[in-house]
Amino acid sequence: MEKIYKREPDPQWRLRTDNKSYQALHYWVKKHLGKPQICWCCGSKDLPPNRYHWANVSGQYRQKLWDWVRLCNACHSAFDR
Repeated sequence: MEKIYKREPDPQWRLRTDNKSYQALHYWVKKHLGKPQICWCCGSKDLPPNRYHWANVSGQYRQKLWDWVRLCNACHSAFDR
């Protein structure tokens, strides 16, 4: 009897379709823009690297690089409100 192996789904499959997940889109942004190291709003650059995020400007989560800015935790929270 032949074994049937279930193939693990490609984690980036959503990047190749119109149905993009939140995580896949953030992965795409990091891949193209790198890790943010300075806040676009307040200009801080002395925080640990994991304290900076890519924030979506339009709120529509488009796959357009110009639609994303670097923000620190504090500015990102204020921006989302």
